[in-house]
Amino acid sequence: MDISHGGNQYVFVEGCKSSLRSLDGGVPQGSVLGLLLYLVYTSLIGKIIRRHGLSYHLFADDSQLYIAFTTDSREEMATAKYKIEQCVNDIDTWMIHNGLKLNQDKSELLVFTSKFRAGPCLESLLVVDEQIRPAPSARNLGIILDTYLTLDKQVNKLCKCCHFHLRNISKIRKYLTKDSTEILIHALVSSKLDHCNSLLYGLPAYRIQKLQRLQNTAARIVTLSRKYDHITPVLVSLHWLPVYYRVIFKILLLVYKGIHNLAPLYISELVRAKTYSRSLRSASKKILEVKRTNTKTYGDRAFSVAGPKLWNELPIEIKNSSNVDSFKRKLKTHLFKAAFYI
Repeated sequence: MDISHGGNQYVFVEGCKSSLRSLDGGVPQGSVLGLLLYLVYTSLIGKIIRRHGLSYHLFADDSQLYIAFTTDSREEMATAKYKIEQCVNDIDTWMIHNGLKLNQDKSELLVFTSKFRAGPCLESLLVVDEQIRPAPSARNLGIILDTYLTLDKQVNKLCKCCHFHLRNISKIRKYLTKDSTEILIHALVSSKLDHCNSLLYGLPAYRIQKLQRLQNTAARIVTLSRKYDHITPVLVSLHWLPVYYRVIFKILLLVYKGIHNLAPLYISELVRAKTYSRSLRSASKKILEVKRTNTKTYGDRAFSVAGPKLWNELPIEIKNSSNVDSFKRKLKTHLFKAAFYI
């Protein structure tokens, strides 16, 4: 382990201690202020990226660059490639001058495109001195995103992980109470089903059904129901929303937070109130503007489209909730009735 002592640092491994080395900069690994100080130190990276006209997200030491282009235009693709390569080179130069290093081995290129287009639209990118070719999928905050946004690998990984936990819980179920089993299920299974589940919106029904079978199995373990017992009464007794409605719940919660400036700015910018040229009764219904899309498979799944569409269908009393807790309570009741026709 690395241990700091004042302005010096030494390495301690299996009882052996290295000599002290003086440090001109840096913070101890795992320190409370370490993450915040690192973000302040690297904040200029955002300015470099904006100068090249790219969008970005920064998650601690993980930087993600985005650019949209039309695959039908070779000139536009060449321009996009040039912008990314120049931006990465400038970031690398800045890092060298500031005691950091761009990790080329962990750099990945992921191109989102339609499955009906043949071949990759970008053959490769030059990252400093290494050619990076498009990957079929990449992990982002625990989610596996693939080129066609089918989320097939993500769903399969989720099923495998949850099945593992469900088998282990079922083996010790007879030693647990119902309440403790439900706590265990929520900690190890439900939390994974809910993680970034808004990305599942618009997927084919058979993929959502694979995840629903996981929830059904979990419900049977909690209630000690038999395999062929009808699952609807079981879910109702537990007051669990089905997977599809949990996805809708998450999207609408993000919309509510975006409207009330409780979400990050890039979320709030995607939900805008619809404006009217003259006074109409519908103006009091808190209708959001829904963007037009050309594709159902991709465009309609975007948060900027799905969020406002779902929001506009909500009763006005739910939209008028005074705080997040009230909104969540009313929304769950509304979706629960819709799911089970209560």
